[in-house]
Amino acid sequence: MTHEDRAVTALEAVADRQRMAGHGWALDVRLRPVKQRVFNLAARGLTELADREDRAALSAWEGRAVRWAARLTASGHDLLLYRRFRPQPAAGPPGPGLERVELRGPGGRRRRGGPGNRGAGR
Repeated sequence: MTHEDRAVTALEAVADRQRMAGHGWALDVRLRPVKQRVFNLAARGLTELADREDRAALSAWEGRAVRWAARLTASGHDLLLYRRFRPQPAAGPPGPGLERVELRGPGGRRRRGGPGNRGAGR
C-alpha cells in the first residue's frame, strides 16, 4: 500500500466515523488505529482537530472525556471525491507507435505517470 493509499484510508475512516456521529466529529476511541495518520493529515490541511472548546462540548455530548477528535476539511472532502471519480487510464496495451513507460522518482522509487499525468505520485 502506497503512502497516498494509507492517507486516503485514514481520510475514509474519519469520514465514515464523522457520518455516523450525530455531532459531526470522528472521536478518539473510534480512530485510535489511525491516530498518527489523522494528525499527519491535519498538518497537511486535510483534517481539522478539535480545539479545547470543541473537545469540552464533545465530552459533554459523549458523557466521557474526549481527548481528541477530527473531521475532514473542505480539502479532505475534495480529495476523497477526486479519488472516487478521477479519470482512469484505459486498460490494455498502448496504441500503434506508442510504448508504455514506467517513471521513477528520486532514489529510484516507482511513480505512476505517463502522458498527461505530470506530477502523479508526489
